[in-house]
Amino acid sequence: MAYGIKAGMNTGDFSLSFEPNPEKQEQSVGYQGGIFLQLSNKTRTSLILEATYQTLQSMYRSTALPDFYGNTRSLSVDYSQLQIPLLLRYTAGNGVIRPFVNGGFLYSKNLKNRSVEINDSKTMPSNNTRRAIVTSQNAGYGLAAGVGAVIKRNSLPELSLEVRYDRMRYGNYVYYTPQYTALRFDIGLAF
Repeated sequence: MAYGIKAGMNTGDFSLSFEPNPEKQEQSVGYQGGIFLQLSNKTRTSLILEATYQTLQSMYRSTALPDFYGNTRSLSVDYSQLQIPLLLRYTAGNGVIRPFVNGGFLYSKNLKNRSVEINDSKTMPSNNTRRAIVTSQNAGYGLAAGVGAVIKRNSLPELSLEVRYDRMRYGNYVYYTPQYTALRFDIGLAF
């Protein structure tokens, strides 16, 4: 059994259904940090339970031309959430550097939602609006899969580097499809 801390950054994409006005995404970087518990036996497989605080951010702008009044629309997605993944890991090798692959289930609980839809009018500024985007649920579920390597040295904490793909479905936007995918990079220390 081992426990540890991890931190990293992510970039993500919210699948939105703005038809017939498709949106253009601008990449935003979020971050995450948390703790983990790794349960293992004498085989190469182990079970990992994490509790991670994560920010999820994206910006979408209308790709359509402004209407007669110069109105444009954008969407700023900004969430903070607690993620609890349960992962099965397979580690190969016996040397100092040990590659691994893992995958499993992901539960998330939204803690803070600062997402807004912004409608701007260049000719009639009094028509500018900022409307909060609400979800019908504050919890969700999904899948996670990743690859990485563990660096083991005697009498030192175990260092891990991981690239992971998360796919979540949480809450239902009023007008938007509630799918989120993220590419993450994490650095961890196990004791």
